[in-house]
Amino acid sequence: MPKLKVSLFGETRKIKRLHIEDTLLQKINLTCSKHNLNVVEALLDLNFYELLKEPFINSIFDFEHTQVGGLMNTPKSQVEIWFNSKKIKKLKLMEVFKQDTLFDLYHTTTINVSFDELEEGIYIIDYEIGLFGSYEKQIEKFSIDLMNFGLLKFKRNAENIELLSEIFYSGELLRSYKEDLLITRTECLIIHKNSGF
Repeated sequence: MPKLKVSLFGETRKIKRLHIEDTLLQKINLTCSKHNLNVVEALLDLNFYELLKEPFINSIFDFEHTQVGGLMNTPKSQVEIWFNSKKIKKLKLMEVFKQDTLFDLYHTTTINVSFDELEEGIYIIDYEIGLFGSYEKQIEKFSIDLMNFGLLKFKRNAENIELLSEIFYSGELLRSYKEDLLITRTECLIIHKNSGF
């Protein structure tokens, strides 16, 4: 049976909410206080974890987390669609977000989120570049009308972050089987209830 393959390339952003038990959070705060460190800066510093002396946690990447993210709407980001081993479409992600036609060329579903609405906690934001995901599905015949792009729009202060986070074909969520990304930058932020961050 012929195969649909979709590859997403470009700049990505992943927003991760860390799951830290209260006892470990207290230990992190005490260690920071003892060494006169800022929690946000300390969590990103590998040397901090030597001071923390917590087994199995050697960096910020060792914490359990929940994550949302996607391919950023930038000039570098693109979508390649292959069917039956032939490239049938290559499009800039900007074409999916800003369709300048009377009728939309691509089906999209958009979720709008404000950082102010996020649950309180410690968040990590990873900026990456490369292959965000490769998706495959066995299908008889390809139709662009059966594709749906799941878009996320985050508002953070004056910044609007637009991400392609999911791809559906014929109502079925496609799962990525491969990614190859390089982290270019990582931020840490703490969100407190009723105070933003």
